[in-house]
Amino acid sequence: MEVRPGTVPLATLAIVFAMLQVWWIMITIKNGRAAEEAVANRRAAKSLLKDPLKDQKERLENLLKK
Repeated sequence: MEVRPGTVPLATLAIVFAMLQVWWIMITIKNGRAAEEAVANRRAAKSLLKDPLKDQKERLENLLKK
């Protein structure tokens, strides 16, 4: 069986391209998960800063003072 000239470099290029594609997909998925966690953490922190029960209590106290 004879290997034509250019077959080895082309196969090497295809393997490198496939490896880069797998690497790119893994990094994209990893960054997407990290972004979702960051958004969830920001929402949790925001809800802790703005306590709806505390706000409602203050409004009711203000109404009773009047």
